[in-house]
Amino acid sequence: MKKLLIATHNLGKISDYTEIFRNHPFDLLTLKDLNITQQAEEFGENFEENSLYKAKFYGNLSGFLTLADDGGLEIPILDNYPGVKTRRWESDKPLTDEQLVEKILKKLEKYNSKDRRAILRTVITIYNPDNGKYLQATGTIEGEIAKQISNNVQPGYPIRSIFFISKAGKYLSELTKKEKNIYNHRLIAVKKIIKEINTL
Repeated sequence: MKKLLIATHNLGKISDYTEIFRNHPFDLLTLKDLNITQQAEEFGENFEENSLYKAKFYGNLSGFLTLADDGGLEIPILDNYPGVKTRRWESDKPLTDEQLVEKILKKLEKYNSKDRRAILRTVITIYNPDNGKYLQATGTIEGEIAKQISNNVQPGYPIRSIFFISKAGKYLSELTKKEKNIYNHRLIAVKKIIKEINTL
């Protein structure tokens, strides 16, 4: 069975990808499994650059086929900010879950529902360190930023507790397992390239 390194220290993401690849023939590895503690810096100007850099960094470090992603929140009324700077929005160091939610709600407090449209975007990269080949795909979810925080807060995924999906009538953090298969930007991205992984 082919090994695939899920290159993130975020336990929420690891759980997400474990579920996504549950029915696919991959033996998933984590950075913890390989005792990798290094943090890949994010210097890119966009999600594509950061995702590729992280996949190459951890792929070359481990020697395994590697999946990495980069993504964030885009709010059209704020010129698509925070975007690639989501976790470092107007900050020199990464914001905590609570700080990020507080900042988003503060920025949007004067806007009504129709102006609170938001997009969650992720770009995944799967990289093969043996030959330098890689695949990239993008997944998005559309919704709006609610004025209240959901009762279901998921550590590592702060935006899910304020991201309301009108089509589902629920916060992203409150979706059922079946609904997550519809509104999961990582799953959407993986589905776009899953059949091509064996070409790497």
